[in-house]
Amino acid sequence: METLDIQIMNLDELERRLGKLAPQARKIMRMAVNDTAGKARTEMRRKAQETYVVKTGKFNKGLTLSKATNATLTATLHSNGKNLPLSYFEIRKNGKRMTGKGHQLTSTSPVPVRKNENKSFVTKVDWKNKKGEAGAHRGLFYRLGKKRYPIMQIYGLSVPVMLGGKRVYGQLEPVIQSTLYDRLQHHIDYVLGRL
Repeated sequence: METLDIQIMNLDELERRLGKLAPQARKIMRMAVNDTAGKARTEMRRKAQETYVVKTGKFNKGLTLSKATNATLTATLHSNGKNLPLSYFEIRKNGKRMTGKGHQLTSTSPVPVRKNENKSFVTKVDWKNKKGEAGAHRGLFYRLGKKRYPIMQIYGLSVPVMLGGKRVYGQLEPVIQSTLYDRLQHHIDYVLGRL
């Protein structure tokens, strides 16, 4: 699990520099921090998707954003989660992206995952939870033996592993700092324009 905090340092100095806008300083800083956190989340996803072709919605579920408030003025990006099923990734064939094929797992014909292994297949698994509510999950599975059951679902990497610690976080630090000060200036100009 990795956590990234985005905040403005030297709050007192910034409030002093804002002068007559000092009463609105915390609101301006909160908006700038939240804008920067949203941009950082998008950039983290893009950096991870340069290597792994995971779907945006599924990736964002593993990267939670806690927005800043007027009291805290710190936004937090936290990556967590288990390994994602292989059906959450898009498919590439011979280096070409097969647009829209990853989530349209409808065929039940076997496909080779690795050489010299049992063939994998796509199927829908029905289940019931402890409350008795029914549901279904479509995914990529393979058989553990020659018999029909047991079957095992194939998983990819988790969001924290895709982010790779310093590999993604370290590259984004200068981008985050420049975005933070750009957004801060934007919100200051906006409030000044409304006076």
